[in-house]
Amino acid sequence: MIKAQVIATEFNLQGLNSQDNIGKDFIIAAGLICATVYKAPKEKNDVYFAGLVEDDAYAALKEMAIGQKPLLFPGVLIGYENKEEAIRHFDSLEYHGTTNPHRVIFMASEVLSFKFTGKRFFTHRLAGYIYSSQ
Repeated sequence: MIKAQVIATEFNLQGLNSQDNIGKDFIIAAGLICATVYKAPKEKNDVYFAGLVEDDAYAALKEMAIGQKPLLFPGVLIGYENKEEAIRHFDSLEYHGTTNPHRVIFMASEVLSFKFTGKRFFTHRLAGYIYSSQ
C-alpha cells in the first residue's frame, strides 16, 4: 500500500485532501520515505534493479531499448549491488496479474544512491536511458 501511495504522493498536487488516496497515514509514510531517500547523502554506485512486468510493459521496454529512449522511475527504488542478489529478489515478489509476468533486471551505472540494510541501495527518481535488452 505504501509503495502505491509513494506514486500518489509524488504526483498528486491535491495532497492529503484528495479523494483518490487511501488513508492519510499511508500518504504521510510515503512522503516521509521519499523525503528521506531524496535528502540522504549519496554516492555513485552501479546498481541492479529487479521486478516483474506484464506483456505490454515488457514489449514497451524492448522497444525503448532499440531506440535508446529515456526512462524515469518515479518514487523510491531499492536495488542490489550485483546481478545475483537482484535475481534472488524475484523469489520474494508476489504477482497478482492475469498473465505470466516477465522478469526484468536493470543495471544502472553511477546511480546516486546510498547503501542501507545490507547490500541494498536506495535512490529516488531514477532517470536514464535503456541501451540494450537481452
